[in-house]
Amino acid sequence: MKQLIKEILDDAAGESPLRLIMHGAGLLCCVAINLFVIGTTGFGKYPAQVQYGVILTLALAAILLTKPGLLSKKERVTIPDTVLSFLLLAAALFSGLYFLHEYHSIAELREGIPNRADIWCYALGTVVVLEGARRAEGWILLGVVMAAVVYLFWGQFMPGIMKHRPFAVEEVLEISYSYQGIYGIALGAVCDVVYVFVVLGTALRITGAGDFFNFIAMRITRGRKSGSAQCAIIASSMFGSINGSAPANVAATGVLTIPLMKRAGFSGSFAGGVESTASCVGQIMPPVMGVGAFTLTLHKI
Repeated sequence: MKQLIKEILDDAAGESPLRLIMHGAGLLCCVAINLFVIGTTGFGKYPAQVQYGVILTLALAAILLTKPGLLSKKERVTIPDTVLSFLLLAAALFSGLYFLHEYHSIAELREGIPNRADIWCYALGTVVVLEGARRAEGWILLGVVMAAVVYLFWGQFMPGIMKHRPFAVEEVLEISYSYQGIYGIALGAVCDVVYVFVVLGTALRITGAGDFFNFIAMRITRGRKSGSAQCAIIASSMFGSINGSAPANVAATGVLTIPLMKRAGFSGSFAGGVESTASCVGQIMPPVMGVGAFTLTLHKI
């Protein structure tokens, strides 16, 4: 906790009062997501469009308030970038709240024939999600998504089985901001499965349960050749059996196993590769089996 507070203070050093307020509001959005997920898990979830919409809107607000945008200079936020962040935040709130309010009307009367307000909701919501993905994960993820968007617009010119019927702009926007796109299987798996176990993994790491798994793995592999790497595999498998999330697994076990492998003579890149691979495989360990199994199951249904 002290390290987390120190990192937050270091990031905020030299920022203007407005940026400090924005950063604090973004952290409050993160807290709100955790409380919402824990509360709905313990006392009953809302319908899917409400559950996903609230989490998505809060996540976008957190990203827009804490991450620098396209108009920043060398990770330092400028006034135009701050204005852009507020405009995108307003667009995120409009699209999220509008979709929550109008979802039943859209599903019953306007699916396939959206009105002008629906189109604005779909367009602004899609743009904000794309910018949020870019700020959080970088240009590579955005490039993959944009390739899919390009395919929707111009896929009718592709040869063979890659060809599809022409789509109007309204159809592309409706597909993007619907249960076939942004509100689809991936967001559902994150909201219903992954986030709960990320919170669980963090709680286990803070309380020391992750250290227990590391201790068991170290005792099993003690005195063996390449024991440190085997320790990483066993610890990740054990932790994955109750967690189901590769990132949380790395955060919980990697802080010990990666330095352990490096002290044993393995290179940093090899140690990181072993831990990340073991954590990815660990997330499909029974009984939790992680988001991969749930995504495949939902896809088949």
